[in-house]
Amino acid sequence: MNNSISLYAFQQLQKNYAKSQEYVGIYRHQIVSLKTEVAILTEKVRMLQEHANHLTKMLFAPKSEKTTNKSPDVSQGSLLDYFDELPECQQEMNTKQEEEAEAETETITFTRKKRRKKGNEESSPVIDRSLVTLVDHPSEDPTEIGEISDHTCACGANMVKTGEKTVTKIEFVPAHFEEHVYHESIYTCPNCSGDPEHCGPILPAALNNQLLPEALPTNNLLAQLVYNKYCCSLPLYRQNDIFVDLGVELSRASMSRWLLDGSELCMPLCDCLLNQIQLGEILNMDETRLQVLREEARANTTNSHLWYMCGGRDGPCRYFYYSISRSGAVATYLIGPFHGYLQTDGYAGYNAVGNQPGIIHVGCLDHIRRRFVATVNACAQTMPLSVSIAQQILNEIRKVYLVERTLRDQNLPADIFLTNRAEMVQPILSTIESYIDKYLPTTPRSSLLGKALSYAHGQWKFLCNYLLHPGLGPSNQLAENGIRPVAVGRKNYLFAGDPRGAKALACYYSLIETAKANDIRPLTYLTYVFDHIRSTPGDRMSVLLPWNCDLAR
Repeated sequence: MNNSISLYAFQQLQKNYAKSQEYVGIYRHQIVSLKTEVAILTEKVRMLQEHANHLTKMLFAPKSEKTTNKSPDVSQGSLLDYFDELPECQQEMNTKQEEEAEAETETITFTRKKRRKKGNEESSPVIDRSLVTLVDHPSEDPTEIGEISDHTCACGANMVKTGEKTVTKIEFVPAHFEEHVYHESIYTCPNCSGDPEHCGPILPAALNNQLLPEALPTNNLLAQLVYNKYCCSLPLYRQNDIFVDLGVELSRASMSRWLLDGSELCMPLCDCLLNQIQLGEILNMDETRLQVLREEARANTTNSHLWYMCGGRDGPCRYFYYSISRSGAVATYLIGPFHGYLQTDGYAGYNAVGNQPGIIHVGCLDHIRRRFVATVNACAQTMPLSVSIAQQILNEIRKVYLVERTLRDQNLPADIFLTNRAEMVQPILSTIESYIDKYLPTTPRSSLLGKALSYAHGQWKFLCNYLLHPGLGPSNQLAENGIRPVAVGRKNYLFAGDPRGAKALACYYSLIETAKANDIRPLTYLTYVFDHIRSTPGDRMSVLLPWNCDLAR
């Protein structure tokens, strides 16, 4: 009996043990599953925190991409400090060659260019120096250094002349308006009195060269309105306030109408700028958003776009184009017959254009670098490994800019510059590419570092094309800087009132930025164009291009 009970109890224990083992297996599986889920959620939280840090810095932190030198492994020197750090960086670039070949190191030296002082310069052609009054010393003052004067100090001793000092002052003469009244005689032919084409007034000769002959503003005033709004980002209502203080009230509606009418007369010159760019060898492109009201079948809150092109065959030209679309079809239309090197950012709309026969698509290193800078700034506290990887790539990118700056300062012939740049930059680019290929497969694509590596990998073949031409640089900085005035102006005038106003905006920006590119004062160039464009036939519009005008800054 006791044996039967013991056997039964043992069998029950075995069953219980089997069940417990089964539960242990289930619990272990659940633990593993929960740990995996926790790891996934932790990674999601980390990435969300990473993106939150990035967006917070974009919103509240300084917009500069300079990085601080807090520590050698998580920071990068500023690109603006190249001149001061050139010897150290050049030595770093040659370290590998010294270790492998133990060869002599060629030290690249350069002469620092002295920056031109802004402000009052003796050679400034703007200041009317004929109005300067020289105040000499009173006649009783001695003229020789060291002579005792009649001036007495508070202690009772006579003062001695020890030197002279010249103080330069600039007087501001407020602007003023002048009213010019032209009298015209009206003649009518008795035989053509019913024909309006032959019985109109005969304008005075002084009005023949006015851009808007029968409107209130002269060419000078119209040029000032354009300059204030599109070069100084001063909206028309602010200009009206200034004019009221000067004693003249010009309604905003009237000024707007003048600008629109004047831009339509300047469109042939803008078309000439586009033609010059299409005939050039290098073309830089970019685009930015622009809000335009009263567009057909579009809400006022919908963004349109302003495309920007810079290049030129005979001289530097800048061209802006308004479009409701950002598609690659607009880029294809603008490029037209262009054949050469097209440098852009990584926007996919340029891919179709870059693959056309006769066009070599060139990428931008600035946009690649920008993503790694964002990784360093956003992940410094959460992901030190990502920061370390990004910093390695940034250090190599820095060397690329350093080589470019150093060789440019030497003013080498084009063929020698091209050869030297390829020899010095190609190893650096190969190192960066090896980093990208090494870390890309193991980095989550949704992280900031993963996005930076993916973008760099997709743009790398386009970036390396900049080594093919001496006129190209590693970045699309020319277009990036050229479109910046639009972004500044957009913060002031906010939007264009209608599509016609957007076209006028593009026209005037084209003229102003082209004048700047040719080192001509925009106001001077605008006045010159307005004075001559009515008398210039459409097929001879090239005579109004800046390099064909005898204008000096």
